[in-house]
Amino acid sequence: MAVATFHDPITQEPRFAGRYLKPSFRYGSSTTVIVPGSSASPSYFTIGGRLYQSFTNLTLTTSVSGVGGLRTGLSISANTLYYLYAVANSKTLFLIADTVAPTTGLTGYATTSWTYLGAFATIAAGALPFFTNTRGNFLSSGGSGWDVITNNATPATAKTLLIPSTATLVYCRLIWGAVAVLGDSCLVGPNAAEALVAIRATSTTAGNNSPGFSSWPIQTASTLYTNVTTATTDSCTLRPLGFTESPSEFQ
Repeated sequence: MAVATFHDPITQEPRFAGRYLKPSFRYGSSTTVIVPGSSASPSYFTIGGRLYQSFTNLTLTTSVSGVGGLRTGLSISANTLYYLYAVANSKTLFLIADTVAPTTGLTGYATTSWTYLGAFATIAAGALPFFTNTRGNFLSSGGSGWDVITNNATPATAKTLLIPSTATLVYCRLIWGAVAVLGDSCLVGPNAAEALVAIRATSTTAGNNSPGFSSWPIQTASTLYTNVTTATTDSCTLRPLGFTESPSEFQ
């Protein structure tokens, strides 16, 4: 991506009129997140109008407080969403994760000192699941703590998902927990009026039904609307495994 440069009128340091694509990040271990970087393939960050490069991996460790970890004052929690930021302090780059979305910004840092990279979530005991986040496209194995159960009849009701408020699309797995009548359905949609059949039972034995996988646009932040055919008796579980957002919408 071509980037036009100009110079700060006071410091004469180069600044950039455009932006590089934001770097991807991924699972490093159950306690670390990595932004890959190397001499052959550096990662690029535009922060406060300046371009930064990292020729080594940047690592965030969830047990660390402050630089290279969670925002000071936070501790890792199970089934919790975190927003990942790259921060520039002079010529030093580091990562910080916060529970505050980029619509508000990283707590305790000037708005010209950070850029938003994307979100990730923990599973049981605050561990990280295997995941990748490629410029806002998050995909993970997920965890049972992310499950949302629907057993209500029409109209479809709002279900809050463990996805960022900035997500525009969500990808879920659906599994029957109980089925009252052969052919019963679970309906899902971005609002109550547009909830459509997402999965239909082919057996009254829940475990004999194949799981379903599908994606939906997000109309209300972090929310889908769901219902089943036979209230109370039917039970269908949604587990969000991925989402799409646009980190480039934010600084």
